Amino acid sequence: MKKDNNRPCPFCGEIEICNEYKKQDYPEVLQGFKVSSSMKKCSGCKSLYLNHTPTRDELSELYSQHFTYSDKYSRKTIDQYKKQLSTLLNLGTQKTAKLLEIGCAGGNWLLASKEMGWDTEGNDLNREMLERVSKEVGVQTHHGFFEDINLPNEGYDIVIAMNVFEHLVEPDALIRKLSKVLKPGGLFFMKTPMANSMSERFEAEEWVQLHNLGHILFGSKRAIEDIFNKHGFTYKLPRPRPTVNAYVINNGYAMFQGIIFITSMKVFNLS
Repeated sequence: MKKDNNRPCPFCGEIEICNEYKKQDYPEVLQGFKVSSSMKKCSGCKSLYLNHTPTRDELSELYSQHFTYSDKYSRKTIDQYKKQLSTLLNLGTQKTAKLLEIGCAGGNWLLASKEMGWDTEGNDLNREMLERVSKEVGVQTHHGFFEDINLPNEGYDIVIAMNVFEHLVEPDALIRKLSKVLKPGGLFFMKTPMANSMSERFEAEEWVQLHNLGHILFGSKRAIEDIFNKHGFTYKLPRPRPTVNAYVINNGYAMFQGIIFITSMKVFNLS
């Protein structure tokens, strides 16, 4: 892991910081994650980002050896996922969709998508887990970093990424890839902990999200809006507004304790 005390904010490029939190170390795992780490808070957009830059080899080893997904969700949970996916589909006019999940883990969203009759694919860094998902769920999978895998241009109606954004080193690279693989009018749906949220501001260095293994950055609401807008995305709130557990809809986001869902519609300049 490369230590870079002058690393600029990966969202807005600002170098000045307004706070810094000590991050818990994990001496039992990768050498790169044994170093003393901290999360910097950008003075501009208020995002948080790691003061060390993990290498791709370190990240590949981390997710291949130290992340396992053996959970089996209940019928109730799968049905809830299906309702949320149906809400996304209702934003368009088609009756079915081609979906790709980035960081598909155990494949529960993939199972929900497949049960809806959608053409479904998954992506993850854990090859062994992907093989299990491909066999048990019966979908095509892609191993590797999303930015690097060979995918068709304008090949997907919907791309989802649940609890993935906070594991990125450079969000720009993922969003550039998204803009290529989504069809015109395609949707991107994600869930991620949010910097500068009420829970982060209140709990500060005790915020549990800071200390989760593999968490590298957290965008603030402003930063996430700006970086997606930069790459040609706009935000579209479904009508009627969906009910997502105890989440409260506010300004196009479902937010609760720093977690946000973003529903994005890709917009092309046709002039």
